[in-house]
Amino acid sequence: MERLSVDTSPTTETEGGASRRSLSDALGTANLSLNRYRVSTGERMSLSRHAHTRQEEVFVVLAGEATFETRDSEVAVGEREAIRFGPGEFQRGRNDADEDLLVLALGAPREAGATLVSWTPELGEVGCPSCGRDAMRVDATEDGPVLVCPDCGTEWDPN
Repeated sequence: MERLSVDTSPTTETEGGASRRSLSDALGTANLSLNRYRVSTGERMSLSRHAHTRQEEVFVVLAGEATFETRDSEVAVGEREAIRFGPGEFQRGRNDADEDLLVLALGAPREAGATLVSWTPELGEVGCPSCGRDAMRVDATEDGPVLVCPDCGTEWDPN
């Protein structure tokens, strides 16, 4: 058994401006990723609309209201409501409300697999220039992230 105070967990800032507290390591979870997000008005949990190839995610709104963008729509999730995204389902969460948003995010398995992006603020809709796949995998390199087509392997550096 492991116990912790959420407020003592280390805080990092996401690229979308949200404050994230990772609880997984402190609790010693082997198969579950657990994070708490505090998202101010106008900020996002993630800048890009993304999906994980192996991980399903559940977001539980503890306070406020979250807006999740998918490829096809937007859905508002209120306090004490939850939303689930399966592996490969694209989403991007934000706070459009006038009050802070507090969200508990659970992901299983803990190892998310590859991250795919279908939209970024810099590029808009993302797709493979060679085969037309409508999403690209994000690979880390020494020179920074590179987009790679998960179908044909084409590397694309949009810079």
